[in-house]
Amino acid sequence: MGGSFLSSRWRNRRLLEGLRGRFLREHPDKLPDFETRNAWRSYLQKWDGIRSGLRAVLWSAGISCLVFLFVCFSPWPSMANFANLSTQPPLRVTFLLVDPSDDGFRFEGDVWNQSEDRFPVRALIILLDENGAQVGAVTGPVAPLELGPRDRGQFAISLDAVPRATNFTLRFLGEGDRQLAYSKGFPETPETIMNTERPASKKSGRRGPQ
Repeated sequence: MGGSFLSSRWRNRRLLEGLRGRFLREHPDKLPDFETRNAWRSYLQKWDGIRSGLRAVLWSAGISCLVFLFVCFSPWPSMANFANLSTQPPLRVTFLLVDPSDDGFRFEGDVWNQSEDRFPVRALIILLDENGAQVGAVTGPVAPLELGPRDRGQFAISLDAVPRATNFTLRFLGEGDRQLAYSKGFPETPETIMNTERPASKKSGRRGPQ
């Protein structure tokens, strides 16, 4: 409203200066009398406080909405807002070892609970053929039976040999057989599963597709 009032005064002042300059050019030896000055005032725009107040409310509301959208949804690195909310899955697999043999496969792995919740977890290995069709599956517990926030769980699953199996996929199940999403690798690194053997292990690992 203050800006509107000052703008109105500035426009009226420029208008009066323009009329005065025009009068002096046309009558260089005369000064504007009282009647002339009163006539000039009829050209001035009166400041309407109510109308300016409504405009001020609309402008302030619009600017507030823009500021709100920027603060809440701008992906600015140093700002914690809706755009920067963590959307990471509840689990993260940091180690996976596949040990094939003539009798079948053995899977060992580490999984971390990177959420703030506590829940039970089971590992599910699904064997696939060349066309991606399921030819076998087995589930195994993740120890401990319930993973608390930032807890590490371990699983070891053995499967008998399936002649048509050429591939596999790893899944995790929670309470009520609800499938749990997971990330691969360590935080702040490319999303790949570690398929190397444990430092204390002497088994030979083979990379398995996920």
